[in-house]
Amino acid sequence: MIEFIIAGIIILISIYFFLSSKPKKEEKKNTENKSETIKKDEPKIELPKKKEPEEDISKYLIKTLRDVKDLNRIYVYNNGHIIIFCDNKKIGFCYLKHLNEKNTKILSKSIELDTITDISFSEDRKLIVVSTKNTKNILYYGFNFENGKNKIIKLDDLISTERKFEINNIVISRDGNYISTSGNAEDTEIQIFNSNSKELVQKISTGSIRNIDMKITSDDNDILISTFMNEISVIHFEKSDKFNNTILKYEKIVTIERKKSISGAKTPILGYEFSNNNRFFIVSCEGKNIKIYQNYGEISESKVFIKFDIDFNAKVISLFIDSIFDGKIEGFVAASNYSDIYVYDTNGKLIKKLIDAFDIEIVLLKFVKVDLNSNEENNLKDDIRNINFNDKNDENGKIVLISAGNDGKIKIWNLNLN
Repeated sequence: MIEFIIAGIIILISIYFFLSSKPKKEEKKNTENKSETIKKDEPKIELPKKKEPEEDISKYLIKTLRDVKDLNRIYVYNNGHIIIFCDNKKIGFCYLKHLNEKNTKILSKSIELDTITDISFSEDRKLIVVSTKNTKNILYYGFNFENGKNKIIKLDDLISTERKFEINNIVISRDGNYISTSGNAEDTEIQIFNSNSKELVQKISTGSIRNIDMKITSDDNDILISTFMNEISVIHFEKSDKFNNTILKYEKIVTIERKKSISGAKTPILGYEFSNNNRFFIVSCEGKNIKIYQNYGEISESKVFIKFDIDFNAKVISLFIDSIFDGKIEGFVAASNYSDIYVYDTNGKLIKKLIDAFDIEIVLLKFVKVDLNSNEENNLKDDIRNINFNDKNDENGKIVLISAGNDGKIKIWNLNLN
């Protein structure tokens, strides 16, 4: 009897261990399955795809000019044929009539007196004005042809602005009669001088608005002031003739008048530039917006003509109008984001991109038409000293793009746009 009881107990114990061991096995199996599931769902680490090589942009590069170590400011005049630039101690002048080695010359002049803050050029008077840091003065430079060479010479004239802080931006009118200056971030007053009498014509307070960028229209009638806000202010030169009884002749009298601001930007303005024909101007805004305005004769009445979006915020832009027909324009827009250049048509379609066009940030883009094949000798003496700088190559010329970076390199590109 006892043997039967013991046998029964052993059987019950065996059944118990059998039943208790089965779930553990299933649990282990479930755990293994869970591990397999986790392993299966983990993202695969993919090696970065090999970047496809960009187009070789060197084939578009006609020429690289360099005459300064650290480019501070650079501007283009006369539809791209005149370039002036400066670093902290030196100003430079380059006349691009034809782009071959023989004809492309750079004049330069070192200024050891003070640090340069900005420069501007009068096309009619062939006059360069320079603003300096510590003295807050405006210096005058002209051209002198001696011993077969044209030189930049310092003139005796200067204007003492009596500002508390340094000059940030300086512009001189095309006819050379008026100079406008703005201060740095702590000095938001705009001062306008008569460059002949050296007298202050008017002061304009911009309140607390800073980061001012000024341009004078090609007809010398208006100053445009971009404050990197949502509009461009317009200051108009009202010109009239008044008879002077002392000298018995008529004199030009100019009064300054604030006009209606140019609106339509809606977001902060990053940069703006006139087109080659001065009938349009282009504005780049935050939000990756590009807007082309049409100048209807009175600049303050300009309206948005075309707008499109690009893939970045462009601080440097240029607009070239090739043709106007039946209310439509055809041309090109160049825009830069640091070291790359992108070229679009006026409807926003991407045409060309120059990746890594510069090692250092691009500070200037400008379209111009030039004769690339002419072997005509460029007489620098005549071209610089004459008033007439009409573009004789407009019909048969090639559209080229002038760009410059903070490294002091000025590059000329033929992108085969026409």
